[in-house]
Amino acid sequence: MDSRLTAPVGDGNGGDARGIAALFLRLGCTAFGGPAAHVTLMEVEVVAKRSWLTRAAFLDLLGVVQVLPGPNSTELAVHIGHARGGWRGGLVAGFCFVVPSVLMVWLLATVAAVPAMQPSVAAVLWWLTPVVVSVLCEALWKFGSQAWYRPYASLVMPVTTIAACLVPSDALVLVFGALLSLLLSGRRTPGNSAALAATIVLGGAATLMAQSSAVTHGPDTGAIFLYFLRAGASVFGSGYVLLAYLQRDLVDVRHWLSLDALTQASALAQITPGPLFATATAAGYMLGGHLGALVATVGIFAPAFLSVTVSAPIRRLVQRSQSARAALDGIVVASVALLGRAIVGFAMPLDPKQWLVVLVALLLLLVARVQATLLLLVAAVTGIVVSLLHFTFP
Repeated sequence: MDSRLTAPVGDGNGGDARGIAALFLRLGCTAFGGPAAHVTLMEVEVVAKRSWLTRAAFLDLLGVVQVLPGPNSTELAVHIGHARGGWRGGLVAGFCFVVPSVLMVWLLATVAAVPAMQPSVAAVLWWLTPVVVSVLCEALWKFGSQAWYRPYASLVMPVTTIAACLVPSDALVLVFGALLSLLLSGRRTPGNSAALAATIVLGGAATLMAQSSAVTHGPDTGAIFLYFLRAGASVFGSGYVLLAYLQRDLVDVRHWLSLDALTQASALAQITPGPLFATATAAGYMLGGHLGALVATVGIFAPAFLSVTVSAPIRRLVQRSQSARAALDGIVVASVALLGRAIVGFAMPLDPKQWLVVLVALLLLLVARVQATLLLLVAAVTGIVVSLLHFTFP
């Protein structure tokens, strides 16, 4: 294993657990803007300001977490803490980065569930939903632009987009993307390719069996935990891809949540700092109260804390195997297709007035470069004002 993943690096101040905790607690309380912004802030803090890592070492860790499923920015925090302070440092960094966002989302979800708040919640949702659609469209553009440069993306992306519209399972779409990319990558190592293809198919089949067995059960505490644990271990990309996963599974297949409820959960995570995977906290609260929020949070973030244990063999596999790289490329491209399908699901119920809000928000995001968090906060405040003043515009 690379020594940078097992031993502290650098001679900057704050290498102990207390210094790691102080840094990542501050980032957890102030880091708005999603994974890309989180990565930038972490690089500034640990490379430029503290010299805990060289830039090459930081990029090495970033490359590792990008080939792992789960919340990338949380995984990066865990890996940085581990590189600086061993296992204790990794746990401290991840915990301090995640907890502020989780607590804020948990509190907001509790307040929003109060019966007296329901008229205001409905008004806020009317404004938030089109802005969420706009934010997802911006994320699709950025994520899709990055994925487009993967090998064979020009063929895999349209095919997996069609599959995402026709195939009822996200797991099958991801498997299809991996196999198609694997097939297109050539046959320089046919034995390894065949073995990897068999592994992908078996993994997809196991996931489908787990899904089909869970659909018939209601959202009790155990089912909530297992569902979000599987989500945290199988979602590639940012928290926006998680929304695609939840929209199809929780809303369309299991019917555990309404689309409005999922929109509210995602908006709460986006208007607070920290990882977007805190959406699971709000969704868990809606499904099972405070205990549901707890087990959903533990489930969704547990793979990030365990990622250090599997990062080295996965990195070696991806570095050494052309077939593994091709399969991963296919999964990433298929994830873009799933995000696009989720946007359609969120957008279809919108009325014409909300579509006007979508267009205005898109212009502000793409042309004026207004931060998504600011737009979501403005939409939420507008909804509260509309509710208090009894406006009838919506």
